[in-house]
Amino acid sequence: MKKNSSEINPTKRKLGVILVAVLFVVLLVPAVRFTVGQIFYQQGVYLVEKSNFSKALEKLNRAASWLPGNGAIQYELGIAHLQIALSMDGILQAVAASKAAEYFQRSQTLNPLDPETAYGLARAFELLGEKTREQTLSAYHVATSLWPNNSLYRMALARELFRQSRMVELLATVQILGTIDPASYWRIQREPYWTEDMQQVFANGVEEAIAQNIAPRQAYMTLAAILEKQGKWSEAAREYQKGMGYEPHSNTEHNFYRLGILLLHSETDEAVKVLLQGLVKSTTREKDLERLYNVIKDATEPEIQLDFYREVRKRFPLTWRLEILMARTLMDAGHYDEAKALLEGITQQEEAAEPWYWLYRVGQLTEDWDAMEVAIQKASVRDPDNSDYHLIFSRVLARQQKYASAEQQAGRAIDTTKKPSAGLYNHRASLRWNQKNYRGALEDWQEAKRLQPDNADFYARIGQAYKMLGNDDLAMTAYTEALERDPGNERYRKEVEKK
Repeated sequence: MKKNSSEINPTKRKLGVILVAVLFVVLLVPAVRFTVGQIFYQQGVYLVEKSNFSKALEKLNRAASWLPGNGAIQYELGIAHLQIALSMDGILQAVAASKAAEYFQRSQTLNPLDPETAYGLARAFELLGEKTREQTLSAYHVATSLWPNNSLYRMALARELFRQSRMVELLATVQILGTIDPASYWRIQREPYWTEDMQQVFANGVEEAIAQNIAPRQAYMTLAAILEKQGKWSEAAREYQKGMGYEPHSNTEHNFYRLGILLLHSETDEAVKVLLQGLVKSTTREKDLERLYNVIKDATEPEIQLDFYREVRKRFPLTWRLEILMARTLMDAGHYDEAKALLEGITQQEEAAEPWYWLYRVGQLTEDWDAMEVAIQKASVRDPDNSDYHLIFSRVLARQQKYASAEQQAGRAIDTTKKPSAGLYNHRASLRWNQKNYRGALEDWQEAKRLQPDNADFYARIGQAYKMLGNDDLAMTAYTEALERDPGNERYRKEVEKK
């Protein structure tokens, strides 16, 4: 009898099922390995970022067991060990750095064109010291060749070249830095190899950046900063202005202030115009003017600064704080009567403390003690929580031997300060001493000693107070402690030897 074609041999059916299962496993297992490995890898990366390195290593090692040929996992294992090494020293650091180098080398074998791996390897070798100097330098060279415009790698390479006294290569690297990243000027100045000669080499690199139109805005502004350091103000201003010509939409008030200050040294009329342009853009004009005060003061004469403030007064509706700046400028010029009149005009319209403080300063500069006392008293009344005003008032009163009132103000200075200092307590102790309040003076010097336990003078003053209170034993102890902190002090030694 002929078999139905629809019937399938059971054996063949089984073989088909097995074949499908085998194919399924063959296709599924790599996908499972990849997925599981990636999960552990991502967990490890997250833990490295959170500085939980022990757990990170656990996850990353599990990831590596699932994906042994994955260079990224080996790289992260290197990073984890490198961070551990950086937190240690001595033999423990060397062990962790060696482990980091091992993983980075594995990663480099798998991903030879990855610059971050080469950089990590260089850092690991660097921690291993003199024995790996050549390997360190070689790894940095690989990193910079794979990523030529990375200024971080170039800075690290320059540091290593300096350590190895390879000055010719160092000079070349510094010049390249000036070309590829002119803005690195602000970081490179903190490097141990930085000198005026290095600055000129860097400047040559910046000029090359300008020639190649590399980051022209930053390049011109960096060149301006270098010229400014050399005292070439007009040239600096010219280069800075060129920099502002690139991406002019990004110019802020601070760019105009910078240019204006450079111009103050050579073209004062133009400087005033530029500074005013900055104020037009500003939303915090009064604060900006206060910040600019000392900078403008250092750059020009008081008369020019006054002309600038007068122009500002015409253009902008500002408060009495501008008048304060004008008064300060008049004081700088020695025009004390004009400053006083301006400040007194403010006090008639405003209840603020600051004008009275500056009237105190006028009195101080003209040695008018009565005016000083009245002015600082008014300031302290109007701003009762200002510790500095109370302290100044106390010192003015003490100068006039009004010790009781001076002590009261010193106490208010202590009560209103956010962080009492040893100096404050020492000041009040002296006032109490002058009133023969030895117990009170002792308490203050003890508090000063608590705040500055290494200050020998406070121990000596405590000893002096104990003597006046008739406690010679405690006085001797205090003088002994003073001598321990200042062994060369003959006065302390004589007190100790009296025993």
